[in-house]
This record gives sequence, C-alpha cells and structure tokens, in this order.
Amino acid sequence: MRATTLLAAVVIGLTAACSPSTPTASSSPAASGARAATPQPGAQTGSIGGLIQFPSDFIPPLAIYAIATDASRYYTTEIIQNQTHYSMRGLRPGDYNVYATTRPIQVTGASGARTQSPARFGGGYTKSVTCGLDVSCTDHSMINVHVSAGATVEKVEPNDWYVGLDFYPLIPGGGPPALTVPVEESSYPTAARAAGHFAQVRTGARLVQDQASCPVNIACVWLGSEHDGTAAAYFPATAGSNRDLYACASYLFQDGAGWKNLDFQCNPVSTPFPAVGASGHLRLGMGETGCINVHTAPALSARVLVCLPDGTPVTIDDGPQYFLVPQPGPYEDLGIEYWWHVTGRGWVVHRYLKAG
Repeated sequence: MRATTLLAAVVIGLTAACSPSTPTASSSPAASGARAATPQPGAQTGSIGGLIQFPSDFIPPLAIYAIATDASRYYTTEIIQNQTHYSMRGLRPGDYNVYATTRPIQVTGASGARTQSPARFGGGYTKSVTCGLDVSCTDHSMINVHVSAGATVEKVEPNDWYVGLDFYPLIPGGGPPALTVPVEESSYPTAARAAGHFAQVRTGARLVQDQASCPVNIACVWLGSEHDGTAAAYFPATAGSNRDLYACASYLFQDGAGWKNLDFQCNPVSTPFPAVGASGHLRLGMGETGCINVHTAPALSARVLVCLPDGTPVTIDDGPQYFLVPQPGPYEDLGIEYWWHVTGRGWVVHRYLKAG
C-alpha cells in the first residue's frame, strides 16, 4: 500500500467509525474545555491500559485520551497502526473518562494535502464495552475510571465506536497533533532515506534514533542497521509506544532510478521476518490455493525444486535479492521479483514469507 493509500484508508476508517447510530446526545460536552496535562513519572502517578479494536479490517494510528471527570485536565497516549494494546503513563490520581480518535498524517508538499482532525471523539470506554459490544448492549454511558498512585488499571478499552456523530464530546485542544512527513519521492538516493520515510507513513509513528529518544506516551519507530542484498536491502525496526513494541522491517529495492519501497511489516514477535537468520512460515495469499514454489535461483524462470504447502516452517539464510525484469508489473506485483533463500530448500518470493 502506498503512502497516499494509507492516508485514504485512515479517512475511510474515520468515516466508518462515525457512522450515524444511536444514541445521538452528547454525553460530556464539558470535557472539551479540559487542559492538557504533562505525564509525570514516579510513584505518585498511575497508569491505564487496555486492548484496542476498530470497526475496520485494520486499526489506524489512534490517540487515546483520559479526561478528568471534573474537566480540569486530560492526558493522551498514541498507538501505531495495528497496535492492539495501549498504555498511558503518568496520570495524576483521580477519576477519568477515556476516549479514542484517529491521528492525522500531514504530508508536506503534497498538492491539496489536508489534516484530518475530527471535531469529536469516535470511540469511548462505555458500559457497552463491558457488556461485550453486542447488539443487545444499548447502554453507551461513559464509565468513570479511578486512577490511584503507583497502580495500573487494565481493561480500560475505548472501543465503543457505535454511537451517533454528536454523542461524544469535542476533542480538547482541537484534536491530536498531526504527524508530519515529507511527500513521497519517486525514488531515494539511499536505502536509509527510503526506509525512514516509509517507516513513519506505514506506522503513523515519529521517527527517532532509538528507544531512549522516544517520549513517554508517544508512538515512535526507529531503524536498526542496514542489511544489503543484491539490488535490495532491509532494515530491522521497532515501533510502538511505551512498552507495547512490535518487531518491524522495511524492505527496499533498487532500480536504475534509485531506492524504492517494497514493503513495511510489523508483527508482535521478537524479531522481524523475513530476515537473514529469522524463522517464520510460508503463507499463501488471500484467495490463493495450492502450494508455494521453491526455485533453484532467484528468478521465476529458474527450475522449481519443490512446491511446499501453506504453513510450512522455514528459516532464511540468504537474501534479499531483487530480480530486475525489463518491464516490471504493477507496483503491487514487485513482491514476485524479491527473493529470499530458505535454508535447505531454495529461493522463495518475498510475499509468501510471513512471521505467523
């Protein structure tokens, strides 16, 4: 998925999340007047956390807000795309209501680029969540979450996206700040520059040097060392917020114009896959049947050694190699020309190698 496609997907997800439903009355209009509070470290503050859901086939980058029930202050935390658990640290003891909203990505230099900042929250931690979000769960009133010093409250899950457009309060401060990224270039002079750009766009996270450079409650991504193959390279990466971290990797290929993005993946595993020395599985694509060819060389024209079934465990010992063809297919089909060597087997195309 290109950067522009991800931006469109976030807007679509926001529209789906805010589809008209019942009830329609705003539950806490005073919350919009709360002031931002800085998270404070130490034993005198508390934390909250919980699982995240979104009414789509993916979870966009989100901001989670904890707003004091007396509307005096609020705290925020962020998650990357498809992060399924959040945590928020440094809250002053007290009672809070918890909401969620999508985070905008602002592309600088893009023609007609706009920051998508919703006026109201889209999700909330309501009694419908604790009911199970079933169709029979019709009570959407907010739940007060009590935060105590030195304690973490889990299962605070702002996953009730099934309310009317005007049900939740206005977002204080005008909405979460946009993540600003440069416009995508047609190609990059170095693999590192390409990797840095797509790491931000694909995760919705701030690019930092390392974990120590990532502020509390902020979604960040940082790259590991460059691993070069043949006309191809990859960067191990880590992304997430607080201790909710994912093993990621940025995969690049090189043609006559420069370096371009092939893929960026994040998974809740200890090491990224595919990567040299890492283990994972062969997986057929959606709608595909049969088995996966293993070749003697990194080319579709090379002899097929074996056709392995879906789910076969494999370990990578060489790659990546990009096989430049005279007339490559569409952008999405480049994965069939990007190869890894499977230990004891042969060469397999990139798109069939999955962490799970």
